[in-house]
Amino acid sequence: MTSIPGLPPAFAVLSNAAGVENKPRAPTTTPDFQSQLKTHSKLREMTSDGLIERIDFDEKPLRVEYQLSEMGRQLLPVLIAARRFSTSHPPEAGDLSEAV
Repeated sequence: MTSIPGLPPAFAVLSNAAGVENKPRAPTTTPDFQSQLKTHSKLREMTSDGLIERIDFDEKPLRVEYQLSEMGRQLLPVLIAARRFSTSHPPEAGDLSEAV
């Protein structure tokens, strides 16, 4: 997932869930345990906030999927507009917004 200046990493999860095209990334290796915990924590937080829904499949091994909730779908156009703005207005040298 790519981070977007000025937007929380949750945007990457929301945009991926909605099928929004992101810039291609170089292939990565399997995420380490810490990365998996961080992703799991973010997914739980977004589920708790009502942005995504978790679908549990009654299968072995355990399989779950996430999809945008109605609130997540309503928020997506705002996040896309913020992303377009941030990519067309890159931070300038010495910009203090990066420190926030």
